[in-house]
Amino acid sequence: MRTPATLSGFVGRARRAMAQRNLDRDNVLLLGKSVLAGTVAWLLAAEVFNASHATFAPFSAVLLMQITIADSVQMAIRYTAAVVVGVCLTGAIVLAWDVHPWLFPVILLIALVIGRWRRLGSQGINVTVAAIFAYGAFAMPDPGISPASQLPEIAGMVVLGASVALTVNLLVAPPLRYRSAGYAVESFSDSLSDLLTDIVDGLESGPLDADVARHWRGRADDVARIGPQVRDTVDHADQTSRFNPRRLLVHDHRSFDGYRVTIQAADRITAQLRSVTTGLLRVAERDADEQQPRHGVFLRDYATVLAAVRDAVAAMGAIHSVDDLVDGDRVADAVQTCRAAVQVLGSQAQGEPLDQPTQWSVYGGLYADAHRLCDEVGWACDGLDEVADAVRRQGRSARRSTT
Repeated sequence: MRTPATLSGFVGRARRAMAQRNLDRDNVLLLGKSVLAGTVAWLLAAEVFNASHATFAPFSAVLLMQITIADSVQMAIRYTAAVVVGVCLTGAIVLAWDVHPWLFPVILLIALVIGRWRRLGSQGINVTVAAIFAYGAFAMPDPGISPASQLPEIAGMVVLGASVALTVNLLVAPPLRYRSAGYAVESFSDSLSDLLTDIVDGLESGPLDADVARHWRGRADDVARIGPQVRDTVDHADQTSRFNPRRLLVHDHRSFDGYRVTIQAADRITAQLRSVTTGLLRVAERDADEQQPRHGVFLRDYATVLAAVRDAVAAMGAIHSVDDLVDGDRVADAVQTCRAAVQVLGSQAQGEPLDQPTQWSVYGGLYADAHRLCDEVGWACDGLDEVADAVRRQGRSARRSTT
């Protein structure tokens, strides 16, 4: 029989294996598209345009091939701008001053300064690279060819390579990671919901065991580590949808803003749950020392609060499409249940002293944590409502624009 720790390790290895498989698939696809783009760019530059600097086209095509179309577009704009600026810079200076040994460091310095412009980003270095190549065309010209005529050709080959890269990336299997994003968010929600379910069952079943409470604390730490990975997956899926023609063919439109609200809410609930599990561990250790468990009614009422939080987390994890987002009654119902359960918990706590005057306020801390958990669930509900309202406004604007 598999223990919970064994099952948790198996699930973790399976997720890592799936992530590695997706990464390998992306890399293989990227390699194939790079070869295709480079080949097409070379054939066009060498065979169709018969360019003397044809190598710039395949070089640019391979360099600008990225996994997502959005990355390719952004990189192509910056790279093309950097090359054109570098070529024009050299052309303007050399045509005005002619070729001189002292002129090369001047061009190099100016190109390096321009390349530090933040809008060019990592492509700023290509201002200098293009300037060096352009200066070489003047310093060592091909026989019978005017150096000035080669500069437009170099820039044209760069534009050709960038165009081929964008076209290939646009038409050949552009990635769309909607399912990966949905799976990641749902897995995060399921992990948090499973932990909450185990805590609820443990509080309802009888006296707390310190080892079990310590295990809950460790699982809360494990769940907290999932958040950044899920956020990266959703951001990547959002990037793949930009400029992607495949999204027009997909009827299940995902709400990435809704995903981000869910991830942030789950992160905050997990952080609060770490405090809860720490408090429950202290309760278990205190009860073991006193040999007489106390305040069992408080813990059972506390389980009701955590059950409402679990229902809200599960409902948020099930929100994928825009239609799911608009129909978010389950989250609102869970918020109301949670707030009612906290009121019952407070009423019960007022009837008897929870912590002795000489003891650390463990029960008081748990009560404050319950309030914060309900506040986090309410924040998530409000955030999802705001996203849903924005979707409705966009839908109404789109309908008005078509009429």
